[in-house]
Amino acid sequence: MLLQNQQHHLTPRRKRHRRLQLRKHGRTASWQKYTRPGVKNESIPDAVRLILETQPENEFKIADVMTALFKEDMPKNQYLKARNRISNVLSGGVRAGDWFKGARGTYRMTAA
Repeated sequence: MLLQNQQHHLTPRRKRHRRLQLRKHGRTASWQKYTRPGVKNESIPDAVRLILETQPENEFKIADVMTALFKEDMPKNQYLKARNRISNVLSGGVRAGDWFKGARGTYRMTAA
């Protein structure tokens, strides 16, 4: 009851913020349960870095990184969300200078 009374006095902006906090709490992305055991406890950016660092001279396509990070039985909806996240991480790493983008949408740790 006290929580309801406290929310009653909040501004509309704070109420919206409180709702979003309550909704996000304790939830993970639906695709995270499909990560492989070797990267299960890593953040996605750290897991991508780990994959690229294991073979710094090789070029990886997004599909290669996906295969290395996720189990085969991932539903298509979660696969597409995860693929988008991996694509964003790879692009961000290129912008940050963490790795390089090669020809035809490939990524590698070292410059070509």
